[in-house]
Amino acid sequence: MKFLHLMKILEILHPLMGYTSGSALMPSIQLFGRVFLIFFMVDSEPKIHANPWVIYLFFVYTISEMIRYPYYMLHVFNVNIGFLTTIRYTAWILLYPLGFLCEGVILYNNITYLEESKRFSIGLPNDLNFSLHMPTIIRLYLLFGFFPALYFMMNHMNRQRIKVFNTNRSKSKVH
Repeated sequence: MKFLHLMKILEILHPLMGYTSGSALMPSIQLFGRVFLIFFMVDSEPKIHANPWVIYLFFVYTISEMIRYPYYMLHVFNVNIGFLTTIRYTAWILLYPLGFLCEGVILYNNITYLEESKRFSIGLPNDLNFSLHMPTIIRLYLLFGFFPALYFMMNHMNRQRIKVFNTNRSKSKVH
């Protein structure tokens, strides 16, 4: 899972190099969140490995990618399969909230482990006179950033859905 998500860096590089159209911003946001969760929250904490929420999260990630990548592959060859397009721009309505729920539960469960181990926290005194307490950062994200992030991502996908379905309707009316 770590290797596959590292390969997703190509989703950021391709638009930047002009290989594909679209923005690199949304894949960057999504990849940053997933890499943080997989590398820092799941992989670094052995106690969370057996947590069923990790399995659920990986299942949601996998289903999401099994829909997206065939759609994008066919899109490169200008092949449009209506059913696949509909699934691509509809499945997120269920998958995004499920993914966010799994991520939130994993973050919440990790707070205790991070407090015990002090992993990813920097205490005072140090040369930079700077402290960082990762459990507090996660708590703040869960309290103030979690729902705005979910809203932002779902709003983006809804705009994409409207754009794709309106374009498809316009093309079908012309013919």
